[in-house]
Amino acid sequence: MYFFTSNLDSAVPYLLIGVAVISVIILGLLVYIAILQFIVSGYFSSKKFAIKSKHKVEPLTGNEKFELMVFNNNVNEARVLSFGFLYRSNSVDFFDTYLSDANLKKDAKVVIMSRDFIKLEIEAKHLQQLIESHNNGRVRVEPIYAYVTDISGHIIKYPAREVRRIIYRHFKAIDDVKKAKEKVERQEKSRIKREAFMAKFKRQPKAEKQIVKEVKPVEPKKEETPKVEKAE
Repeated sequence: MYFFTSNLDSAVPYLLIGVAVISVIILGLLVYIAILQFIVSGYFSSKKFAIKSKHKVEPLTGNEKFELMVFNNNVNEARVLSFGFLYRSNSVDFFDTYLSDANLKKDAKVVIMSRDFIKLEIEAKHLQQLIESHNNGRVRVEPIYAYVTDISGHIIKYPAREVRRIIYRHFKAIDDVKKAKEKVERQEKSRIKREAFMAKFKRQPKAEKQIVKEVKPVEPKKEETPKVEKAE
């Protein structure tokens, strides 16, 4: 009995070490699984939606519009909280516009069925004005993204390259007109100045109009001093 007790006492430290090691391993596995689950859920949540944006022109009226389409790629239905465009960390949310166009209540829940999509058409001038208000008078347009926010708060965004190109073209046309106008104004001011000078010149007496040529004075020639040779 004494022998068994002494062996048990000597084995206790090893048992404690073994339990500690197993606990650390289990804790590490749990952390790894949690991180893996977060990465996988983030991957699939980002693939849940696809967003397309394009420019279109009405053939009859010639009005320019931007079309925004949000696709649900998930096998289940998905609810969206907002969607629109992102520019310079500012969101231009068209969720309420969609509710109004679809004759839905302001507190309505927008759910996209599996493999289905929702679509919204936006007046190009409206978005251009909103972007212009954040652009501080600059012609260059920074990257624009189409985005959607799901029920979990995840924001999925895609580059809206065509929208950016059209808005830049609009800003460039306005800037070209502005520069052409400024050039005409400068030319007009120069013409008025020139005409005022000519009118003033015509009113001057004839004596003041004569141009006196500057005559360069002739310097006198230096006389050469004759060399005197020394007698030997």
